[in-house]
Amino acid sequence: MKKLLLLIALPFVLGLGSCSRTVRLQVMRPADIDVPKDIQAIATANRYKPDKPNRVWNVLEGLVSGEGIGQDRRGAEACLEGLSNVLMVSPRFKFAQLAIDLKGTGTQNFPDPLPADEVKRLCELAKSDALVTIEAFDSDSKLDYGSRIKKEKVNNVMSDVTYQTVNAGIRVTVGWRMYRAKDGAIVDQFRMVETINFNQEGRTRQEAESRLPNRDAMTRDIGRIVGDKYATRISPAIFWVTRDYFGKAKGAPEMKDAKNSARISDWTGAAKIWSIVTENPNPKTASKAMYNMAVASEVLGDLNNAVMWTEKAYKAGLRRALTYNGILRQRVIDQERLNNQLSKPEGN
Repeated sequence: MKKLLLLIALPFVLGLGSCSRTVRLQVMRPADIDVPKDIQAIATANRYKPDKPNRVWNVLEGLVSGEGIGQDRRGAEACLEGLSNVLMVSPRFKFAQLAIDLKGTGTQNFPDPLPADEVKRLCELAKSDALVTIEAFDSDSKLDYGSRIKKEKVNNVMSDVTYQTVNAGIRVTVGWRMYRAKDGAIVDQFRMVETINFNQEGRTRQEAESRLPNRDAMTRDIGRIVGDKYATRISPAIFWVTRDYFGKAKGAPEMKDAKNSARISDWTGAAKIWSIVTENPNPKTASKAMYNMAVASEVLGDLNNAVMWTEKAYKAGLRRALTYNGILRQRVIDQERLNNQLSKPEGN
């Protein structure tokens, strides 16, 4: 069984005023779905390319909508790029990308599933247990205009200046399939709809529009986002999270020493000091130290201990500990799923 590092890298500590500090952690989360354990290697391929009838329709649609020729094709390629970037560092799968364009619809509609023998052939070529394909892609864009007034100095006099604003909303619809190599069965079929907005302003509408990225670039940007999101559906992935902790408390000057230890990532040393402060007769001071003990426990990988300390802090009167307790309890559940997802199939 693969051993999971709860916190992948050293935490980064940031300041948030004089009373609290913030630590950023890298945390691995389980995939949204449980892919069968016999799938240990994944290959990807692009099945967006339209057949001849749909190719003509795509060109006509592009002329009417103002999309560039090949814009959706490049958006689909960006989706695969986003997916590949995550799968290349996946702790769950070995990864290979097939430089093959398979025929699809070239629209937001799924084509018929690939034949089982074709799936097997492609997987044998990539030495993979499954094939993930992007099988549908379509983008739509919409411009919304407005205006806003800004105070500016004009001829040394503060005046109201009107600026024209433009919002470019790009929406893409993407369809994914995962096929199992041994029988061509569809393990996952998932449609995603994602929207991203770009905003600019200028003295004129034309100036505001000229400051927007071109539609092709915007479609590629959202494509990479969608590919990244689908990767987290099928594979565990690393995310950044932040945690606040108290840098000082009334009647406990030693909290400063603990804070300094945490700043250099000496969380064991900081926890030794905070554990003493948890016995402080002032409940408010003690509860802050208890909360900090929960943060230190999470950083050090002991989630159950962290849950226990948030419960103590809440009972001591620190209301914010209840929210942190919920976050940690979800992490415990996620950890169990993650361990299962990363375990090897029997016989390996």
